[in-house]
Amino acid sequence: MKAIPYSLGSQAATLKALAIAAVGGAIAHLVGLPLAWMIGGMLATCAASVSGMTLKVPNWLRAAMVLVLGLLLGSRFTPDVLDSMGRWSISVAGLLPHIALSTGIGVWFLSRFARLDRTTAYFTAAPGGLSVMIMVGTAMGGDSRVIALSHATRVLLVVTCLPIAFTAFSTDLGPRGDYVPLSAVAGTEWLWLAACGIGWPIAARLRIPAAQLIGPLILAAVVHLMGWSSATPPSFLVSVAQLVVGASVGVRFTGVRPRTMAAIAVQAVGLTVVLVAVSVASALVLHMITGLDFRALVLAYSPGGLAELSLVALSLHLDPAFVALHHMIRIFLIVVLAPAAYSLMKRYDRSAPSGPAPSE
Repeated sequence: MKAIPYSLGSQAATLKALAIAAVGGAIAHLVGLPLAWMIGGMLATCAASVSGMTLKVPNWLRAAMVLVLGLLLGSRFTPDVLDSMGRWSISVAGLLPHIALSTGIGVWFLSRFARLDRTTAYFTAAPGGLSVMIMVGTAMGGDSRVIALSHATRVLLVVTCLPIAFTAFSTDLGPRGDYVPLSAVAGTEWLWLAACGIGWPIAARLRIPAAQLIGPLILAAVVHLMGWSSATPPSFLVSVAQLVVGASVGVRFTGVRPRTMAAIAVQAVGLTVVLVAVSVASALVLHMITGLDFRALVLAYSPGGLAELSLVALSLHLDPAFVALHHMIRIFLIVVLAPAAYSLMKRYDRSAPSGPAPSE
């Protein structure tokens, strides 16, 4: 009997979150913001959460909508992308030194100015997926609340500010993407999309991180690269997916007191500025070496989520396949190397001749 009120309360919190996100998305759309439904929904639910409202986006709903975005991003891997991949090798190779540099600078910044312990600082600064960083960071003794809120704040800032900045300072954002009405998606194309959706359980079985996104994305990419189908999710469904993903970021701040939020926001803003500056510098160097689009490089190297920044690329009419590929490789590198790099850092800290001796 106790499960019923909880279920009803959970449903009410979800409906409130989606309604608030829809209002925020509609306002952002009317104002003309890029990626309006995601950014507007994210900002509206964040403000409502911090003000004291109890909001929720269930994991299954977010996962289902992220699957839609995976199908969308995978559909951008057209046969023409194969011709471009050779030019991407240098920027892909640059990911590892960039991750090491940005994480090192981020740990130094948080340890020195935010006074965080080294474990919390490391897993807060590392540009990995939120779930992975919380899980591993907590297991290593870090403050899970600081790690979670800092990563969520960083995603919110990067996803909100970068498209607005690019829109404000760029006069050439390329051709507009095509609007795809529901009626334009034929029955066979729905079958292809459903088949690619099987990538989620396959990726989950293989323990691939962000399985609900990367699995369908990879299958859809293969289907489109091989020329078997040109199916893409309809624009209405994509807008709903953006709204839900944006709301899922905003509701992470539910239950956070304004004072706590303000304290974490200050350090998160500072860290975001530092990490984005490193990303811009790396992008500039790679642009000079390779001639690749500077804006696409900034998005590919920025410390945000795979789905969110790939959508930013799509909204700015840049190459989402380029951005998505770089972030998938980044996630793989972080998952594989971050725990080992943390162990090396702790070993160095213990052997350093200066500073307070570690407690045993």
